[in-house]
Amino acid sequence: MVKKRKKIKYMDLLQLVLLVVPAVKLAKKMIKEGHRK
Repeated sequence: MVKKRKKIKYMDLLQLVLLVVPAVKLAKKMIKEGHRK
């Protein structure tokens, strides 16, 4: 059961990273656009 929990946590972490990375890229783009104005 402990192993399963660790696997689920790892998958959740992976999903979180996949969601955060594009968000950070978008934020950087927005900051660049803001600096341009």
